[in-house]
Amino acid sequence: MVSAGILALGILAVIAVMFFSPSRRRERAAGGIQPGDDSTAVLSRLGKEPQRCPPGEMAHVYNAFEGSIPRMTREAALEQIRQQTTTRWIYPARGCTPRQGDTEVGLGADGRVLWMVPATGLVPMVYPDTLVS
Repeated sequence: MVSAGILALGILAVIAVMFFSPSRRRERAAGGIQPGDDSTAVLSRLGKEPQRCPPGEMAHVYNAFEGSIPRMTREAALEQIRQQTTTRWIYPARGCTPRQGDTEVGLGADGRVLWMVPATGLVPMVYPDTLVS
């Protein structure tokens, strides 16, 4: 009986860590952000202190597409993303290379969301349908 209680507490602890971890909370908050949203929506949902980064090469974004997107389509979409992204915001703010579980948001010149990776390495990129059509 005692071992069953310990096992139950262990399972509850694992579930709590998975559900309440900062990266999971960020991922859930990012789920309410869509391409076209204003940057103020990003700040209100994810926080006022992102790491603000230049677009750069953004080769890491290539792997953020869903696995079913063909290579040529990914490359064309990535080129559009490079051309249209004026800044990237990364949460939490700890550098311009997103780590596993970080949230990355690409913004255009008008301050609107172009694309977003809710949880790097865990959840595919969110982007408008017109990007890969």
